[in-house]
Amino acid sequence: MKMIITEVVESLKRKKMFSLLIILQIVIFFALITTLFLQYSNIEEKSGQVNSLKAMNDYQLSDTLIEDRDMKEFTNNPRFLVIAKTFYNNLNKILDDKYIYLFNQSIAVLPDSKEWDRKFLFGYEDGRDSPAFRLNNKEPYYATKAVQMNEQAFKNYSIKVNKGASFSTDDFVNKNNKDIPILLGSEYEEKYHIGDTITANYLMKDFTLVVKGFIQPNTLVYNSQFPEIYLDRYIVMPAQEFPAPVNEHELSFQKKHYLQLINGHIFSPENEYVVQNKLEEIKEISDFHKTGILGANKLPLTYIFSTLEVSKSWLSLITSVIFVICVLSISILVITKLQDQLKNISVHLISGASMSQLLSYYVAEVISIILLPGILFLMLYKFFVDFLFSSYLLLILFCIIGMVLFSVIPILIQFRKLEISKLLKRTE
Repeated sequence: MKMIITEVVESLKRKKMFSLLIILQIVIFFALITTLFLQYSNIEEKSGQVNSLKAMNDYQLSDTLIEDRDMKEFTNNPRFLVIAKTFYNNLNKILDDKYIYLFNQSIAVLPDSKEWDRKFLFGYEDGRDSPAFRLNNKEPYYATKAVQMNEQAFKNYSIKVNKGASFSTDDFVNKNNKDIPILLGSEYEEKYHIGDTITANYLMKDFTLVVKGFIQPNTLVYNSQFPEIYLDRYIVMPAQEFPAPVNEHELSFQKKHYLQLINGHIFSPENEYVVQNKLEEIKEISDFHKTGILGANKLPLTYIFSTLEVSKSWLSLITSVIFVICVLSISILVITKLQDQLKNISVHLISGASMSQLLSYYVAEVISIILLPGILFLMLYKFFVDFLFSSYLLLILFCIIGMVLFSVIPILIQFRKLEISKLLKRTE
C-alpha cells in the first residue's frame, strides 16, 4: 500500500499543470452536481407544499366599499363587527372550497436589547430604506416583514416547523387581546429562542408576540396577489379571531382587522360562475353583501415550476458534458503517462511486478484525482448546507464510482494492448 501511495504521488508530480486542470474540472463538476441536487430537492420540497392547491384557481375577494363615505357609513353600523365576524367564520367553515387568507402586512417591532437587522425590514429586497420611527411615545420601532394567514392557509401551504411547535387551532383564537403566538423564519434562529417575546404594534394596537417555533428554510407561500414569498425573514402571524371589544380603541382596531380578513382568496377547481353562486349563498346567510369576486386567476405555480424545470434541464446538460470532459481528460492524462513510462514499466516487470499490480498504480492515481475533490465537497456541504446529507452523500459516491469506472475502461483497454515481450526487449 505504501508503495502504491508513493508511486501515485510521484506520478501526480509529473504533468502537474495537466493534473491541476483536471482537478479543477472535477471541482466544477461537483459544484454543478451540488447545485442540481439542491435545485431538485427544492422542486420536490415545493411540490410537496403545493399538492393540495396546484389544480386550483384563485378568486380574490374584495369589499365594494370604494368611497370613503360608503366605508364610514357601513363600518359605523352598530352591527358591522358582528356581521363581519359572521361572514369570516362562514367563509372558513361553510364554504366547501378553501378560503385562504394570506396578507403581506408589515408589523412595527420595538426591539429590546437585540439589534434589528436590515434584512428583516419591510422593502429590504426591493432596495427600499425603512428608517426607525417613533410610535406612542416609544422608539425605535422598525417596519418588519410579516405575513398573516388563517388556519386554512397554514395547513394547505404545508408549513413545517424546524424547531419548536407548529400552530394549533387555539392559536387562531385570541383570548386576552394582548398576546399573539408567532412563528419566525429560519434566519431568526440566531436572534431569538422558543418562548422569547417581541413587543410589536399591529394596525395601531400594541401586542406581545410570543415565539412558538421556527419555520423550515425556503418555505414558500403564494397567491395571485403575492406570487412568491419565502418566509425565511418573516414573522408569521395566525389570523386572530378576537373577543368582543371593550373600548372604542379596541373597536376601531377590530374594524380594520376584520375588513382585512374578509378580503382573502377562494381557492377552487370550479369555474367562476359556480364559485360566485357559492359566495352569494354565504353572503345571504351572513347578511354581508358588500363584497364580490375580482376575477379568476391561475395560481403562479405553473410559471414557478416551469422556470425551475428549465433551469434544471440546462444544468443537467452542462453537468453531463462536464462529466464526459472529466472522464476523457483523466483517461488521456493517464494513457499519456503510460506511453511515456514504458521503460519504467519494463523495469518493474523485470523486478517481478505483474501487469495487474502496475494497473493498480494507475487506477489508484485515477481514484485519488477524483476522490479528493469529492471529499472536499462533502465536507463543505456538511458544514455549510447539511440538507438531506445522506442523500447527497450517496449521490457524490455514485458520481465518484461512475467517473472512476468510465475513466479506467480506456486505460484498461490500453494496458491489454501492451505486449510484455516487446516491453522486456526495450530494456535489453
